[in-house]
Amino acid sequence: MFSIADCIHLCAGSNAVSKQPIVFHRQIKSSGYGFVQPPVKLGRPPPPPVKLPARPIPTSNVTRHLLQARSYPMKCDPPLIPQERNCLPNQATAHHGAITRLRYSSDASRLLTVSTDKTARVMPLPLSKFQGEGTDLLGHNAGLLAGDWSMDGTLVLTSSADRSARLWNAGCAHPLMHLSHSLHSPSFDANPNSSSSNGTPAATPSRPPFSPSAASNSPFLHEVTGARFYYQDQFVLLSCGNRLNLYRYKLADGDMNDDIARFKASSKYRLAACHHTSAQTINDFTASNSFLSPIALLAGSNRCIEVVDCSTMQAVGSMPDAHARPVHTIVQSANASLYTSHPREASELFATMACDGALKLWDLRVCRCVRTFGGHQNSQITVGAAFSPCFRFLACGSEDQAAYLYDIRQGTVLSRLGRHGSAVTDVAFNPLHPQLAVASQGGHVHFYSDDGY
Repeated sequence: MFSIADCIHLCAGSNAVSKQPIVFHRQIKSSGYGFVQPPVKLGRPPPPPVKLPARPIPTSNVTRHLLQARSYPMKCDPPLIPQERNCLPNQATAHHGAITRLRYSSDASRLLTVSTDKTARVMPLPLSKFQGEGTDLLGHNAGLLAGDWSMDGTLVLTSSADRSARLWNAGCAHPLMHLSHSLHSPSFDANPNSSSSNGTPAATPSRPPFSPSAASNSPFLHEVTGARFYYQDQFVLLSCGNRLNLYRYKLADGDMNDDIARFKASSKYRLAACHHTSAQTINDFTASNSFLSPIALLAGSNRCIEVVDCSTMQAVGSMPDAHARPVHTIVQSANASLYTSHPREASELFATMACDGALKLWDLRVCRCVRTFGGHQNSQITVGAAFSPCFRFLACGSEDQAAYLYDIRQGTVLSRLGRHGSAVTDVAFNPLHPQLAVASQGGHVHFYSDDGY
């Protein structure tokens, strides 16, 4: 017989219970949250580690297309035939709100859409093949007003009514940079010797008589109505209120899909120069990015079109009373495609639209309207326009649920394209193939081509 004291002594001196195994087999099944390397067996050399493929990084086919001497067919027929097989299946919408801007990437492999539902989407083409999959750019707190591609097609720039702009990697849902303050990024010590996005010092335009150091780095006070890459991606142009701001930027290195690397990253931007207009608001602006041009065209709320030399940020020309109503859309022919070759004079054309129902063609050399197109309806909302890469056609949206295609040489309506269920808000020509994309207020995207395929 053991006494109670003997039992307590034996239990205290024994560690048999504490040494029992938690599990009674040699391997524990993975929870499935990550890849498991091959097990190492006793007495055998360890197997070579398995290298996981790196996450795909968005690349551009621009260089490959140029090396292969690919070009846009200059004598193609107008894109009048619907491409139903290229649309989203089951008449699905790309957005839950109105699409405000529609842009092809420079290599024509992806489509950027920005919407009033606070999101932007980068979708590979054709949409039907990829079922509308792509990258959803989430982060803005209000409807998006503008979107733009970088020259190589790897970066996306968006601006919003939330008084900010964001710069994104086309394949990553997290923004690389948030532009919310007027002078520089909040954590950035303004340094005039900072480098551009490619790590090399960028040529800075001559500074106007405006000293950023003399003012406070306040947040943007107005909606950022326009955003564009400029000077072959070396700068970013933003329009906010009556100011056109030119920013130099430097993107942080690292994988933006990695949460830790993203929080450690510090992308920076700094105001290089700015221009104040006499208008209360800059409704829209355009500037060339595919070649080095100092010219930017501004459309103000005072119905005036202003020509600005970005090297000095001074106005060098103006076209007052351009429309009966303020201009809301301005596009340049020079931005149509990288895969065309035109005389220099052809790049001096630009088009404007306003809520007076007119689409006007202008010649920058003489600063006057050379042709007016009518037929579409535009009296209430902002609708877009686009030049075809062959410079023979001009397309625009309309409030009567159709897109209009004009013959630039004849000045007549070439075709009225379909009924889209709601107002057509923007149009875009494919820079490499005879194709026209049409976006509507209902969030749909439709395509037209010269042969239907």
